[in-house]
Amino acid sequence: MLLGPILVIPEAPSRWKALAWNLFGQGGAALLGLALIKVSVSAFPISAYGTAALLLGLQALVRNTTLNPLLNLAIYTSREEEARFGAGWIHAATGRALGTLVGAALPLFLLAIWALRIPVERTLLAVGWLLVLLASEAFKTARLNLLHCDGQASRFALWTLADAALKPAMILGFLATGQERGALSLLACHALGSTLSLALTLLDAPLQRLARAQRKDSPPHPTPGAWVSSHRTFLLPLVGVGLTGWITGLSDRYLVNLYLGAESAGLYAGIYALFSSPFLILGTAFTLAIRPRLLALQAEGRAAERDRWFRQGLAGLALGAFVLAAILYLARGPLVTALLRPDYLQALPAAPGILLGNAILALGTSLEQAFFVTHRTHLVLAKQVAGSLTAILVVLWMAPRFGLEGVGWACPIYAAVELMSGMLILGKSRKSRPLLPMA
Repeated sequence: MLLGPILVIPEAPSRWKALAWNLFGQGGAALLGLALIKVSVSAFPISAYGTAALLLGLQALVRNTTLNPLLNLAIYTSREEEARFGAGWIHAATGRALGTLVGAALPLFLLAIWALRIPVERTLLAVGWLLVLLASEAFKTARLNLLHCDGQASRFALWTLADAALKPAMILGFLATGQERGALSLLACHALGSTLSLALTLLDAPLQRLARAQRKDSPPHPTPGAWVSSHRTFLLPLVGVGLTGWITGLSDRYLVNLYLGAESAGLYAGIYALFSSPFLILGTAFTLAIRPRLLALQAEGRAAERDRWFRQGLAGLALGAFVLAAILYLARGPLVTALLRPDYLQALPAAPGILLGNAILALGTSLEQAFFVTHRTHLVLAKQVAGSLTAILVVLWMAPRFGLEGVGWACPIYAAVELMSGMLILGKSRKSRPLLPMA
């Protein structure tokens, strides 16, 4: 699983109402994400979908190693920083840092397309659309984070749903034009949908007033460089976490492309997206439910209660993840036919491994909250390095020998290695009383 934008739930009696809105927004967005997959695989050739998935994965790589670390830094240090610099500091500091990061992505995209041998005809055009997509996603996320900083969970949820609906709507609009259905067209639909969403947030009058008020009320705060430098021990490991998380979650399709071709990469990307999405919803729900309480208990120094709360939550997540995997396994054929298309049934042998692997990954990713609440991001990196190295080695060995089925069964192997590494690191840590102590 990849780290996505992480949300802040206000500490107040309305915490459960905010949680309900967050779950509504994230769950609805995930369902709209399935609609996006359905529209994409139904309308575009498998090879075009595969190439577009590889290009979109590059955007995810840059996003995971730039935007997400900044958002994590803002969220997990928000209590201290808001007391020092005021409520507007998150938006101001994050927004100023993003421009530099987006500009630095140009050579990274060019190098990645060449090194990974992504079969795209017009490389510069592809890079242009990737930059548009990255910039719009970055600034839109930073802008909408204002709503959560202000405790407006309901408006954030509605904006999340609107944003998720625009990309499939953009694809449907493109199909109505009758233009050629290639990988760059699908990439352009993603970029334009995200840009339209950003434009709408800029036109939203209440959000404009909130941004102006926070800029006006916020006292002088550090420059982006000084802010990042002052928290480098927290932030820098998250850059590595973004890279290793991307390797664990997305590198397999690039290896499939190298060994088996773009069409096989498209088949695998479609199957993986379909069967990993439910676990993403489950993991997000767990994080939204457990993190506010963990942060509060950590701040109050109630370690025993913190540990008990976390263990109980993780046990419930484990039960839910494996029950979900069993249900999806039994319904895998009809789900592929209904939500993708019959052509993708040829990749169905990869589904059991993907399901088992994502159930384990949901546990491993959620385990990281134990490190985040105590600001030990270097331990998150150590855990993910074990999983990412295993992922590369196992997929490299299994892809040429067993095809897509082998790549699917590689997933539970590297997921289990990462989970066990995380539990071992957590149990051996001496910096604070360990959550989930080893027996």
